[in-house]
Amino acid sequence: MSNLRRMVIGIALAAGFAAIGGVRAGTVVLKNGDQITGTIMRVGAIHVTVKTAYAGVLSIPVADIKTLSSNTPVVLAPAKGPAQMATLAPAPTGSGWAVTPVNMPVPPAPKPPAKPPEAVSWFGPNWQNELDLGAMDAAGNSNSTQFTGALNLNYRSKPDEVSINLTGGYGMTNDIQSLGFFQTDEIWRRALDEFKPKWAKKIFLYAENSNRYDAILGISIRANNSVGLGYYIFNTKKMELDVRGGPGYTYERYFHGQSVSYINGTTGLHFRYQIDNRTQFTQTMQYISSLENAYNYQASATSAISFDLPEVARGFGLRASFTDNYDNTAGELGRKRNDTLIIGSMFYKF
Repeated sequence: MSNLRRMVIGIALAAGFAAIGGVRAGTVVLKNGDQITGTIMRVGAIHVTVKTAYAGVLSIPVADIKTLSSNTPVVLAPAKGPAQMATLAPAPTGSGWAVTPVNMPVPPAPKPPAKPPEAVSWFGPNWQNELDLGAMDAAGNSNSTQFTGALNLNYRSKPDEVSINLTGGYGMTNDIQSLGFFQTDEIWRRALDEFKPKWAKKIFLYAENSNRYDAILGISIRANNSVGLGYYIFNTKKMELDVRGGPGYTYERYFHGQSVSYINGTTGLHFRYQIDNRTQFTQTMQYISSLENAYNYQASATSAISFDLPEVARGFGLRASFTDNYDNTAGELGRKRNDTLIIGSMFYKF
């Protein structure tokens, strides 16, 4: 090999090593003897950030580092005081590192990735509304599989919360109506935030109203109203649990003209648990009893699980629910006391 050729190869190798050295301008020596080469980007009070060509960006605890060296300026970000730029060299003792300040501006710390904006209802930022369409399997006084729909309007603006739910179902079996009902439920809550004790802030006032028409049960209207106090056992984005109770008034009118009214006592429970960012479980229960005749009572419970499918469409999802309605006086009218509804539906949030 000629001397000229050796010189060219030597220059190329030297340039290559110089280039590598320029990229890997820093060395981190760990206490266990390992060495990490790359670009030391930031030396903080707890971690050192190193960009490597073979493992990407590493965050190494300062407690695991024996010494550092960097011939290019590094951001020094102490726990207290302003950040500065400096080069690093191993300390003469072989443990720790010496700092040589460099007079140049410190680049700003990288900003965390911006969170995607939350969907805002058509009605405004304080509204969370849904439209449900699905199929219902009814058992009890109605034995059929028919279609159902619901509209849920929810308003939240501390300390007030309002929920308006409209639900209905209709169906024919062998040219005979086998399902036909319409129900409205409205509830208002107001948290008593003006109270100073922490436990008292969980108390809320409430007013509730529900109205039902049922062609199969022969109910022209059943109106239940109640006012009283409630208590937020949990009230976070992850989980909600509250109980409520108070006096109320019930009015019932049937197709044959008979009507019944009485003062009632009402208790209710609401539970919501956010399983993950797209799955939610809810449970509602209510018990209404005449204060004059304990035999005259109604009970209802609904369990539901919903699953958001944003990859199909924004606001779109699926829900499955089970409802059990019990009316202890229905037997006097020749009806079954217990009705159950299993509903599978699609929903759209707007």
